[in-house]
Amino acid sequence: MPETPDLAATARSHTVGIIGGGIGGLIVAWECAKVGMAVTVWDAATIGGMTRRVAVGGSNVDIAASTIERGAAVDEVLAAFGLTDQLVTAATTSRWLMQRTPVALPASPALGIPANPFTPDVTGVIGWGAAWRAYLDRLKPVLTIGNAESLGELVRQRMGAKICDKLVAPQTRAQLHLDPEDVLIDVALPELNGALTRAGSLSGGVGLMDVTAPPLSLDAGLGALTSALRARIEELGGVVHEHAPVSGVQPTETGWAVTSIPANTDAVDEQSTETHVQHLVLATDARAAHALLVPLLPSLPADVSAEQTVVVLAVTGVTGTRGAGLYARDASDTVQRIDHVTAQWPHVASDAGHDFFRVTLTGHGVGDAVELAATAISEAYGASAVVVDAVVERFVRAQSRAARTHADRTSAIRTQISALPQLDAVGAWVAGDSVRDVITDAMATAEVIRRRALFSV
Repeated sequence: MPETPDLAATARSHTVGIIGGGIGGLIVAWECAKVGMAVTVWDAATIGGMTRRVAVGGSNVDIAASTIERGAAVDEVLAAFGLTDQLVTAATTSRWLMQRTPVALPASPALGIPANPFTPDVTGVIGWGAAWRAYLDRLKPVLTIGNAESLGELVRQRMGAKICDKLVAPQTRAQLHLDPEDVLIDVALPELNGALTRAGSLSGGVGLMDVTAPPLSLDAGLGALTSALRARIEELGGVVHEHAPVSGVQPTETGWAVTSIPANTDAVDEQSTETHVQHLVLATDARAAHALLVPLLPSLPADVSAEQTVVVLAVTGVTGTRGAGLYARDASDTVQRIDHVTAQWPHVASDAGHDFFRVTLTGHGVGDAVELAATAISEAYGASAVVVDAVVERFVRAQSRAARTHADRTSAIRTQISALPQLDAVGAWVAGDSVRDVITDAMATAEVIRRRALFSV
């Protein structure tokens, strides 16, 4: 094994280019920079991606991702930046269903599947007829082995269509961006199959599951982590370029050539710059990654990401709360989700007394997004929401790791990428769209890059 001084010199001789400055790309950049590797990050927009904060109504609010799940990799990163003590717990987890008169969704540890279909909060949504149909789950043949794969298929077979369509589907679409039939049980609800085996029924199994812990965030928002990562990368000598889209990548004899457009230019012309790096990491969204890779890998699996528009608003005139927010009834609804930020996270305060909301709309071509969002809030709360300030952002939403097709797609993508030398991929487009999954995957990928550079493995 090489001596430590030799390893340090070897690390300093290696260059790493990261395309995409979201949480995944920043984790890889930090992990490589801290051992001495020369790191360059390019982002087509603003560093932080879906985990950054935006200024609205005099406060900083998370633009999209606002919760984080604990895990070994997450805990390691939070501890490294002194953020563990800044974890805060959501003040409310209750959700409501958007309809003419919004109704509270029943609490459930299993994405809306009830343990008892006869409770008032369940019958208030599905009616008594559907509750009796759901009760047949207890009378059907005993489930001796829980090995169901699709959540939707299991719920429809055991408890009926209305439980699936009115209770489960709003939760899976809002939280996982998937229809119930596309949800892989062992990923989304890893306890469920074992619990229903022990109970012999689906509702009984849900009754055995632990109550879902309230979501966690950071006192200053998840954007505090991406800000800290960027600062540390630059302290370690890394270079971070914002508003510098990469227009092309090509393998070379020694690594990769990266063609980028410097900030303040809008065309690939003589102002474009070419940078040579030994190791290249794609940390973009799926659309950008496919645009760069398809010329090199024509048979890359098709992009399955979806477009969405997020509006963060500071409003007055709204009283009361619908808990953490509201979910759409149907997949075709333009307004898919309303998050009442200040109800869920009271520490996101406004000196002027504004309420903060985050409204998620399907697609990019949604007309006046602010007006649509304000109207949706007004209808949901029965009061006229007066917009004080608003920020509109458009994102490409990655597929959840809980999607039935995700594992096979990711495996195929990474198999193809491995055919290209010294190329890796991180971010939600391959890791899944939860912050924990992205961080865990990025930490593992950074270790692969370091071992390849330092030990030629």
